[in-house]
Amino acid sequence: MVKETIERSKALPIRKRALHRYEKILAAASKLITETGRADKLTINQIAKLSGIPRVSIYYFFHSSDQVVARLYELALSEMITEMETLEVSGAMHWKDAVVKLVLNTANYYRTNKLTMILSLSPHSNLAITPINRAYAQALFNYLSPMQGFKRSLISQFNCEIAVEIADAVWRRSFLESGTIKPAFDIEVIKSVVGYLSAIPQPDRNYKSISKLEKLKGEN
Repeated sequence: MVKETIERSKALPIRKRALHRYEKILAAASKLITETGRADKLTINQIAKLSGIPRVSIYYFFHSSDQVVARLYELALSEMITEMETLEVSGAMHWKDAVVKLVLNTANYYRTNKLTMILSLSPHSNLAITPINRAYAQALFNYLSPMQGFKRSLISQFNCEIAVEIADAVWRRSFLESGTIKPAFDIEVIKSVVGYLSAIPQPDRNYKSISKLEKLKGEN
């Protein structure tokens, strides 16, 4: 028992040091990405130089810079999912109105969280990022499922994945052109996402929009 306690006390500082290094690696990567405005140009050498962590130690945690980016994006995405889950919506809301609310909230979140915007919208390795997007697509499906007029089905779940990609593609254009998301592109995202999801046969008789979608319909 005493020996076990001693071994644990020896291991604890090691775990703390490892955690400290891990956090320094992510912090350095975050700083580099935020300063350059790009996630695809990140290198292990840059992280090592800024963090003071030897390259060999970084490789203990991450096999490549893509893995570092993927981990940062995973953390950012988790925060975005939490943000979605805390939106004040109810099942009485029509799914199209829920999309409008989510799009505007997400755009505002991007503008106030530069690292997340860069990780989501800058050129990157699709191999590293795309699988993680499925978690957000699942959260979108869960978000829309209780809403009026939204049909829960496997095809709807799949189309939520496509809807996420569509939204990112539209916002990415604005980001690449100006380094940020312009409000005009929020409207384009709403049009594109609602238009795409509307292609799925769904009951629509309860839809009573007093939102911006009425104006958008008139523009089409």
